[in-house]
Amino acid sequence: MASWLKAISDGISNYSRTYNVTGGQWFMFFAALFAVYLSWGDDGFNPVAFIIVVGFFWLISAPFRAAGWMKRKISRHPCPNCGNPVPNGETQCMVCGYAPELR
Repeated sequence: MASWLKAISDGISNYSRTYNVTGGQWFMFFAALFAVYLSWGDDGFNPVAFIIVVGFFWLISAPFRAAGWMKRKISRHPCPNCGNPVPNGETQCMVCGYAPELR
């Protein structure tokens, strides 16, 4: 791999870890940049073309966003005491220390 490409890849990777940016967010960012590129013509910027292209990419990414949401939703439940998310399998809330009695 070219050194400049590896530098870009490492930069994106570090940024993603630092600011908790997901792959879907990167996809929509680059899709929006591509949409701006496609909607810019000889007459200037065409907002209708921009909305159509962004909408197209949004529709393509919808199943992946739904799957990610379901994965996050299924893997945790709210604490009955404070409402913060508690991962499944945990017996005690990490924030408030609430531990329901098992019957």
